[in-house]
Amino acid sequence: MAELKNIPGYHAIFTLDPAKQKSNQFKSHLRLPPAELARVEQILKEMWEEVVTKQTGFEAALLGHLLQLLILLSRKYSETSQSKNRQAVMRIAETIRILESEYEKQWKLEELASLSNTSPSNLNRIFQQATGMSPVNYLLQVRLQKAMSLLTSSSFSIVEIAFQVGFNDSNYFARLFKKTIGLSPSQYRKMQLMS
Repeated sequence: MAELKNIPGYHAIFTLDPAKQKSNQFKSHLRLPPAELARVEQILKEMWEEVVTKQTGFEAALLGHLLQLLILLSRKYSETSQSKNRQAVMRIAETIRILESEYEKQWKLEELASLSNTSPSNLNRIFQQATGMSPVNYLLQVRLQKAMSLLTSSSFSIVEIAFQVGFNDSNYFARLFKKTIGLSPSQYRKMQLMS
């Protein structure tokens, strides 16, 4: 399922659009041509049939249909990003995709801006507007989420986890983890393993 996040339109349509619509800042709509709309309707019909008939394996079939739907919508959103507003959203979505897939890299704002084809100050401004945080803070949140997952699913030491998720200083990692999560990494690991 992590592969979905590599489709350019995924973050735009499922992360950024809902946040913008809640704050009434974004009025973009995904308009599907008749052929794609018919395909969406067909997928939804097949999903409904699975729910009604509940044949063996219907949950897996539902998941397959849902993935088809998400991929179709994400791809279509990427293809139709012509308006200036949608292009800005796609730049932010691409930055999010990069940060989530290459979180261990030591990113500089200038590098991200270059990849997003914009200036560092513009990227910072539109990213902040779209997500409520700077690209740097977003990256720190992604790294902490990855660390939380590794703390509960691996036997790596806390120092190893810090380096694996992109922190060059394990003490800084531990301080940030405690400040953000409310527990030290070792306390978090212990608590998760007990539950």
